[in-house]
Amino acid sequence: MLEATFGASQGQAGTFLAESSDTADAHPMPLVHRYAEAARWLDVSERTIKRMVASGELRAIEVGGSRRIPHRELVDLIDRQLAA
Repeated sequence: MLEATFGASQGQAGTFLAESSDTADAHPMPLVHRYAEAARWLDVSERTIKRMVASGELRAIEVGGSRRIPHRELVDLIDRQLAA
């Protein structure tokens, strides 16, 4: 099960993290990724991520005026590829 936490001090932007109960201390998982981070996760270019969002293959959300890729979208993309 994943728990969402928001780590921020007063007046500063925070980072959304999902923590698995068994590995929470070792490896917090971001809930959302910048395009460059998503590209690293999938081992593709940032331009490829932008094309995938434009085509609807990946969905992006707006967080504080910036576009982000939910981590679940990356996992779902891999699941769809494996199922094909």
